Amino acid sequence: MMIYVLVLCGLALEAFRLSVAAGAIQANLTKRRMICLGGIFAAVQLVLFCVGMGFLWKWSDFLSISGNMDTMAKIGSVIFAILGFVMIFLGIREKRLEESCIHPWSMEGFAKYAFKHGLMFLCVGCAAVYCMGKIFWYGAEIFLLLFLASVFGLAYGYWQGIKGWRKIRIVTGCLWMIAAVCLWNV
Repeated sequence: MMIYVLVLCGLALEAFRLSVAAGAIQANLTKRRMICLGGIFAAVQLVLFCVGMGFLWKWSDFLSISGNMDTMAKIGSVIFAILGFVMIFLGIREKRLEESCIHPWSMEGFAKYAFKHGLMFLCVGCAAVYCMGKIFWYGAEIFLLLFLASVFGLAYGYWQGIKGWRKIRIVTGCLWMIAAVCLWNV
């Protein structure tokens, strides 16, 4: 259960971080538009997360390791560790993001942004097969958390700018590292 909570927190932090960046460059962002864009963002990220889970399930069946949960846990642990190192490294090395208001994105443009930056959600879906296998129906819970994180991220980015962008990425990386250690020791 702890791994499940770490996965949810990590996904929410990443959705918040990406939404802060999107909100910081939007002009004339209304509450209604924030809710619509947050819903689109959460839906795209949830789909990518589920695609990642499905991919590793099928891949594990192909390699005949689906019955060996220890091997699946080790694969997930390695994926989490790689994500953690990458997030921490990028958080330390990343240059300051430029803030400039542009014309508001269309719904389609924001969906493309969510898909473009959704590789991490796909990888987390692959890594989370072990801890999510029995509780896959919690998709509504994941969507709600991503939706709230996206809406609050858009609002924060619109009103405050991108303050804390790098710190959020480093904290997310640390969460993935903790998840890797927890999953390795299952």
